[in-house]
Amino acid sequence: MRVFFAVALLCLIAPQAAHGQAPPCPDPPAPISNSYTFQGLGESITIPFSTSPCHTVAVNVSWSNGLNYGSNLKVSFLDASGQPIYYEDTISAYLPGSRIFPFSSPYPYPWRGSRSSLLNPAALKIETIYPFAVSCFITYDITFTARPGYNVGGDSFTNAPLVPALPTTYLGSMYDGRTPPFGGVSIDPGQFFKVHLKCNQAIYAYGSVTVSSGVSSNFRVDIYDANQQLITPNWIFTGSMGTTSFASNPFVNPNSTESDFYIKAWSYNWPIYDFTLNIDEYVASNNVNNPRPVAPDATGGTTPNSEEFHLPASIDTDVLTVSATELWAKVYWPADFSGGPYPLAVFLHGNHSTCGKIGTSPRLDDNSDYTLTGTCPAGYSVINNHLGFEYLATQLASRGYIVSSINANRGITGGDQSHPDDPAHIFSRGRLVLKHLETLQKWNAGPSALITPTTLGTLRKNSNNWFGMKITVGSQAITVYSLGRIFVSGNTGTHTVKLVRASDSVDLASVSIPMTGGTAGQFKYVNLTTPIRLAANTSYYVASKEVNNGDFWYDSNTIVGSTTIATVNGRVTSTNGTTWSTSGAVAGNVYVPVDLKYQVLSVNFTGKVDFTNVGLMGHSRGGQGVLAAYNLYRNAGIDPRATPPDIAWSTRIPGMNIKGIFEIAPTDYFLPTASDGSGVQYPNADGTAFNALLPMCDGDVRSLQGVRVFDRAMSFTGGNTGVPAESPATQKSTYGVWGANHNFFNTEWQQTESLGCKGPGNTRLFPFPVTDGSGSPNQRTTGSASVLAFFRANVGSSPSTAFNQNFKPNYQLPAVITSIPERIDQGFTSSPSLTITKVLFDFTATLPPNSDYLFTAPAVAFNNAATIPEHDYVTNPTPCFGGSNPPPCPAPSPIAVALTVGRISWESADCANYFQANWKAPGTGESVTGYQTLDFRVSRQIDDIRNSSASTNFQIQFIAADGSPTGAAVSLNKYMNLAGPVGLDDGSPNGFLHPILQTVRIPLSDFSGANLFNVRGVRFVFSDTPKGAIYLANIRLSNQQ
Repeated sequence: MRVFFAVALLCLIAPQAAHGQAPPCPDPPAPISNSYTFQGLGESITIPFSTSPCHTVAVNVSWSNGLNYGSNLKVSFLDASGQPIYYEDTISAYLPGSRIFPFSSPYPYPWRGSRSSLLNPAALKIETIYPFAVSCFITYDITFTARPGYNVGGDSFTNAPLVPALPTTYLGSMYDGRTPPFGGVSIDPGQFFKVHLKCNQAIYAYGSVTVSSGVSSNFRVDIYDANQQLITPNWIFTGSMGTTSFASNPFVNPNSTESDFYIKAWSYNWPIYDFTLNIDEYVASNNVNNPRPVAPDATGGTTPNSEEFHLPASIDTDVLTVSATELWAKVYWPADFSGGPYPLAVFLHGNHSTCGKIGTSPRLDDNSDYTLTGTCPAGYSVINNHLGFEYLATQLASRGYIVSSINANRGITGGDQSHPDDPAHIFSRGRLVLKHLETLQKWNAGPSALITPTTLGTLRKNSNNWFGMKITVGSQAITVYSLGRIFVSGNTGTHTVKLVRASDSVDLASVSIPMTGGTAGQFKYVNLTTPIRLAANTSYYVASKEVNNGDFWYDSNTIVGSTTIATVNGRVTSTNGTTWSTSGAVAGNVYVPVDLKYQVLSVNFTGKVDFTNVGLMGHSRGGQGVLAAYNLYRNAGIDPRATPPDIAWSTRIPGMNIKGIFEIAPTDYFLPTASDGSGVQYPNADGTAFNALLPMCDGDVRSLQGVRVFDRAMSFTGGNTGVPAESPATQKSTYGVWGANHNFFNTEWQQTESLGCKGPGNTRLFPFPVTDGSGSPNQRTTGSASVLAFFRANVGSSPSTAFNQNFKPNYQLPAVITSIPERIDQGFTSSPSLTITKVLFDFTATLPPNSDYLFTAPAVAFNNAATIPEHDYVTNPTPCFGGSNPPPCPAPSPIAVALTVGRISWESADCANYFQANWKAPGTGESVTGYQTLDFRVSRQIDDIRNSSASTNFQIQFIAADGSPTGAAVSLNKYMNLAGPVGLDDGSPNGFLHPILQTVRIPLSDFSGANLFNVRGVRFVFSDTPKGAIYLANIRLSNQQ
């Protein structure tokens, strides 16, 4: 590390002279109308008036004379000294007629003002010329129009106004700079502007110019240095008729110090009716000829199909050992379901009450009896927490996805925290997700058999009657696809098996099952012609027609088990197939036995789900829950439970590939590694696409913990000891929504947990106080735009990867987002893997070999390996879990590296004030031509004194091997508006502010003129915002746009 002390030699710096600025456009003169009768040749009248450069003058002369009297007229504009500016002398005032002035091309009508007073009319002169005949009667009308903002440049170097900021737009008109207008005596000097450029800053000019439609004119712009010496002639030079657009090449300040330059715009010949001259900083990736592209909008769609299933609750140790849970979800699928398989999205809601008070609006959710008992108290109804994402599920399903939105109410949501191995129910949520996925994969394999024989009874073949079983479907309706009969060795007959509704003995379906070719002890099935839906809580008979001395079958001492979907009530028999008897029935004891195959949903899911393309979305604890599911699937050993043994979910659900995880306002609690609650682990998102949506006014997960998943992912480069390179290499992102609260991404959560928002521009997207249950439509739009884009870009056999542009900071957001009056902050990496990115500087306590940093003290202060609130574990300002464990929170273990940053501040703006990160030894450099972008993360510190400006700007520049800057320096504000920090209004004076890091992505092509073959470091030059305090992190190169 080296520290440079920069001393300002104020005695050597001359004070900057003040420069005149054209006054605001005054009101134009009142119209002038009059008449006059000329009595002789050479007689004239002069009509004085006062105009400004921003005015136009239009003249109309009319006459009414006979054929033998009247005169030719000469009409002139005069300047303030009485000198002619322009005249026309071809006006014949005989007979009735009129003429506008100016009339002759290429001079404009009306006459435009100019910045030069020499070309601004101060009077109109009308005189008679030969031939003349007494008398000549005329009337004249002179009208004036103001054009605010026009012609505000100087008319010389000495009064050139300083370009106030970039970009700035100038409007104007001018006349020939080499030849006076017809009959005039003065040329137009043009307009002059002074521009103050930062060190090595690049600018360009663009706009349009309008001239005569019949005569070609030339608009020219030149650049002069501070000594008024021409250095760039013809920076702009147009030559055409009508309206022409133009854009210059970039001009780069060749100096490593701030410098002044002059811009002269003038007409090389003939008048310029109107020009628009925009002066802006030049970056190749975002200019008038190559505007920054807009990410596509992924929202919208048609109405899909959907259906809910709700299986009976039970103690399912796969999920939870101490409380009953249930498989409850709503499934959505495309209206046209003839194709497939379709990618699968699984949604999981967060922690909330499970019972809401009936009759309240917004609904008051203040009871969780359902969690442990399965019922709500009187006056309450069950909260459909899983239906709160229907606005997302319907859009996604209409785009060709199957979506399953899980209800985790029973046993988990609002559950007790007395489990040391899983106090926040994160692992149980993950296991519930995996249980749903396992169930869906079973459904995907085809209809399931209802029963499993456990004991086969006595063989019989001594009756011609119907024999079978009575079943009662549970609380979930099912769809039957086939009926079956057991095969006994030697069976050769064909048996009719039918399904009968018990309540009225109506036959619902029947099949004929040929027994030839069966396997002893196994069922033979035949599909129904049309599947039959069996109602919930309804009894049915399944029976086979047996023949005396025909095939063997088993007596009712046969014992069977069944799935939880239905209960086997016992045996049933009939002599005629219409009248049925269950006399002597014992639950689980059946004849034959017979069976059926079913699906829970009314639509056949066989082969419809593509388990190689699965995406997960979770909100709040549900976000960390789906992340836990991903990690449990990859490594069953991370489950801290002592019993049952770790479940090999990858064996249970073979071939599943989780392509993406989207978290909304997620928790990032530390999780134990052992059943007694000891140990620390955090689930990671390496190897899959990942996004965390961060509501900046979150009143629940107040510290926006989800950003730490992104932070940890950044360490999976392959270059950190003990942390593997992520494989496959996948993008990671954060999506910070200003003005958003925690609750209103779920439409079932109708009360706001947030008091409001803090920070300029951080305006609430949600109502406060809340008066109804509608939540926040704008907030849901941000959810739709991001969730839909994420899944459509990353999950599917042929994903539309262009939708990932919604997460890349070097793209503009689509109109569906920009139409909302709030901003989105973005964090992004194409992947931390060294196959995608090159780590330049990560601000680690121990720097890699050849790395060092420089900063110019005392103007610049720097601390390496610093921490940052929200991103940090030790100093995180909120409890580590659920309000029960105060900080310090444990750091990541056993994998991933906690984020460290550079803490930088500066006390004055100057090109000599900078921080520089080097990754090569002095005198050496390397080629970066194989990369596309320079990426780094930045945020403002919570520092009201240094960050008193509305936003912070500085310049970024590459450093060559010899330590000198190479190429243009680019300004941060060309890529992002560094404002904030903003956050939650928690009732305290300053609020709970979030210095969340955002990613800046600068295409290397923007560093105009840089030698990218020999780069040693990157410099951050604090030459713009007078004071500032920032965090800087993860300076990297990426080989992907």
